[in-house]
Amino acid sequence: MRREKISPALKQKTVTEIETGRLSQREAAKRLNVGRVTLQGWLSKYRSEGSSGLESNSEKRIYSVQAKQQAVKAYLREIQPAENLRNIQNSRQTAVA
Repeated sequence: MRREKISPALKQKTVTEIETGRLSQREAAKRLNVGRVTLQGWLSKYRSEGSSGLESNSEKRIYSVQAKQQAVKAYLREIQPAENLRNIQNSRQTAVA
């Protein structure tokens, strides 16, 4: 089951409570059902970038079918010469043995 995203506002509130000592990292992680490493990442971003560091910045990209097909074709063009070389080397080793 996919976990719901945590809003920047809730991250801000949680980080503030941790920073002021009202909440431990362990308790915050338990309440929000996130790992302590995730919380430590929020704290680090908050300390270095302020509240803007807690804004959602999804790294997930959505690619069209055409873009995916082009990427696969380009990848196959790159590995095909290497595969041919391996096949030649394997056939030579088989012939020698």
